[in-house]
Amino acid sequence: MKKSTTIFAVLLFTIIAVVLLDGCSPSVTKDDAEKEIISFWLDRHIRLSEKTMGDPVSYSQTRGEPWLDKPEEAMLIIYFPPNVSSKKVWDQLKTDEPIKVWWYYDHKLVEAADSNKAIQKYKEQFSSGSRKWLRYEFGILSLSANNRKATIYERSSFSRDLENSKLYEEGRRYKVRRNGSGNWDVIDSEGLWLSYAPNEYMIKYVLLCPKFHQKAL
Repeated sequence: MKKSTTIFAVLLFTIIAVVLLDGCSPSVTKDDAEKEIISFWLDRHIRLSEKTMGDPVSYSQTRGEPWLDKPEEAMLIIYFPPNVSSKKVWDQLKTDEPIKVWWYYDHKLVEAADSNKAIQKYKEQFSSGSRKWLRYEFGILSLSANNRKATIYERSSFSRDLENSKLYEEGRRYKVRRNGSGNWDVIDSEGLWLSYAPNEYMIKYVLLCPKFHQKAL
């Protein structure tokens, strides 16, 4: 009986501590939370691309027409609104309504003045040629009532076999949380699907997670 009481007390203390710590995070409005998440997500991918996840990366941020620089390599990042009406795991963003678009290259993050043109120019300079490319599409699916937790959907695609024009894509859902310092962290992630296009005709084979069965689209 005494042991059960001790275990219960420890569990209760842990729950209270978690609640109190979560409440210590500075208050934030929905608009500010979304801006913080976008900034966090951009910085996260830049650190991933530079292979310095544990350290900050020095880069400039500007706005303009990045395609005019004609970089040898560039990463494309697109922010879309959620597609709340879709039940398909690979269709959770309104990909015909880009909110913001960035190119990252040569330690520069450039927000495009024209979102649609930036996407088209990236396709022309990278996706349709024999150059390596990397593209991320993301959107905020939901925010908690206190704006301290959020669910993000991301679709990533890249080509690593330039000779055979092979395309690899993945869809993942992330849970992020605002900590006591006002910074965001990834606390969980779930793979939803994988896609592989083996040839130039881009016939997609999708591996749906977690059922792990293949479906041709």
